[in-house]
Amino acid sequence: MVQHERAGPSIPSTTHGHLHYDNVHALHYYCPNILSKWAARPRHWPPLEVAQRVVSLGAVLTPVGFKGSEYQHVEWRVCFNAGEMELISNLNDTQTKLYVLLKMIKNDVLHPRKKEVSSYTLKNIVLWMAENNPQASFHKKKYFAVVA
Repeated sequence: MVQHERAGPSIPSTTHGHLHYDNVHALHYYCPNILSKWAARPRHWPPLEVAQRVVSLGAVLTPVGFKGSEYQHVEWRVCFNAGEMELISNLNDTQTKLYVLLKMIKNDVLHPRKKEVSSYTLKNIVLWMAENNPQASFHKKKYFAVVA
């Protein structure tokens, strides 16, 4: 097993030369107030039943502080990984292709020059676009309009 440099709250590892995984120390965090406010705000997406599933998944707390903070060593981060995975799995085909295309641009074009653009940022851009735009905007006939 080879451990790699820490990436946010995770400690990436590789085993058998090809199996990649992240280890994260975390505590389950039940936070209905935070997630219920998110689920109740006006939106185009996700549908109510998906938003309710996201709320039921809760969050996790990870012992990772804000980079550059004076108190970074004692701060914790609230992570909504399970809910984010639920949302990603409910993107339509065009939204999924947009996400994949942005990640390809990040990895092949931006990454050699700009490490500030993370997959986390791209994921949140796509989720925000899905939430704030009518689903009809994300149709294969409008794919290039979405990318532009």
